[in-house]
This record gives sequence, structure tokens and C-alpha cells, in this order.
Amino acid sequence: LVATSDDPEYEGQLANLLAQTGQDAEAKTFRDKAAARFEELLKAHPEAFADHAARFYLDVEKDAKRAEQLALLNLGARQTRDAYELALDSSLGAKDVKKACEVADQAMAQLPKVERLRYLAGRAYQACGKPGEAAALKHATATAAAQ
Repeated sequence: LVATSDDPEYEGQLANLLAQTGQDAEAKTFRDKAAARFEELLKAHPEAFADHAARFYLDVEKDAKRAEQLALLNLGARQTRDAYELALDSSLGAKDVKKACEVADQAMAQLPKVERLRYLAGRAYQACGKPGEAAALKHATATAAAQ
């Protein structure tokens, strides 16, 4: 499948599996191919591939800064649960706590009942020095779980 497809996600997933089994040299080959293909696709259709490329850079390439750039581009195009989650994960991974808090504010304004977003927003608020907001989210989650 990797040999016949032009979808970089397959190469990225294979690279991840190879890395997990200690086959680092082969993993790097597939990681490099996937990164090059994602960059080609991003040049042609940035908003269409930003989310997939961001996940690749965050999870496979381990480049949280690049993942954050792409996740924020994706969030600008679509304000969905997945887009907010990816932006929060990427900003927290990149240790960009200011941006993580901004995204958390946006996410809580748009989708305050999504449990995973409340969890990520709580982490962002804790990281950027807003423990009151983090505690309020933790309390709201506990209250919802008890009902």
C-alpha cells in the first residue's frame, strides 16, 4: 500500500510502527518521505491538509512547533471539536502556553460541553497560570459525571 499510494499518512504510520519496533533507520526513510509529501500537499492545498499534516508532525515527526502552525491554520478554517483538540494538543506540545490559553478560551466559548476539550482547556489554563479556570472546568466535569 505504501508503495502504490501517494497518501503520506500511510508512510507516516509505517514510520511510527517501525520506530516503535526499534527500526530507526527504516523509520526515518518513511518519515522523510511522508514529510516531503505533506509539504507538497500543503503548498497546493494548505487548508485541506493542515489537520492531517499537523497530526503527522505532532505524533510521528515529533515537531510540535510545526504541528502547532498547521493546527492553528486548520482551526482558522474550521472551528470543530477535532480542530480545537488538535490546536490545544499542539500548542501544549509546543509549550506555547499563551496560545494554548487563547485556544482554550475560544474552545470553551464555542463548545463548553465537550469533555475532551474541557480536559485540554484545563491543562492549558493550568499551564498559563489560570488555576481558577482550570478548577472550574474540573468541577464542571466532576458534576457532569455525577449526574
